[in-house]
Amino acid sequence: MMKYILILFFSISCFAQDEAAESKTATDSIDPPKKPRITSVKSHMVGVSFHLWKEEVQLKTDEVAFPLETQMFGSSIFYQFSKRSIDWRYYIGTGAGIGSSHINNSTTDINYNQSYVSFFFAHLNPGINHFFSKDSEIGLSAPVYFRTVDWKDPTSTAKVSNKTAVLYGVQLNLTLRLTNTLSFIQSIATLPNANAKTIWSGGLTWRL
Repeated sequence: MMKYILILFFSISCFAQDEAAESKTATDSIDPPKKPRITSVKSHMVGVSFHLWKEEVQLKTDEVAFPLETQMFGSSIFYQFSKRSIDWRYYIGTGAGIGSSHINNSTTDINYNQSYVSFFFAHLNPGINHFFSKDSEIGLSAPVYFRTVDWKDPTSTAKVSNKTAVLYGVQLNLTLRLTNTLSFIQSIATLPNANAKTIWSGGLTWRL
């Protein structure tokens, strides 16, 4: 009798283990392991920035064109919308400002110069930054500048070119977070069209 009882107990144990294994397999197939979700965070920022660059324009007459070199310094206020993932931040910013320009001849063929001529400019800057730490970013953007300045023509037959221009190119950006809401930004760009030289800019942003 004891022999039959042991055989029955062993059979029940094996059956219970098989049922448990099948139940676990079925549960795994129905509810696979959940992967961690990668969320993105949207933010809005406002800021103030300063821009310094040089351009080469021309003083044109009916017969010849003389090169002129300009120095532009301006300040602007801007708005930026960004979307951040774990390691990257995508953004687009736009702003407008005013500045002061200096223009003079870069050769000895003519004597022409003007100082402290005011100008208006606007800029659009879409880009992407990579986080190297929680407080530092570096990245690239594609800025577009529109500027207009009223340089005076020396005579009715000699006129300054490119009083209004659109400049665009590639920009390298560095962002350092100072507090939870305040950041310092610094950028250097090359804008090859319209004979623009390197543009340096810097400023502060405030996260809303």
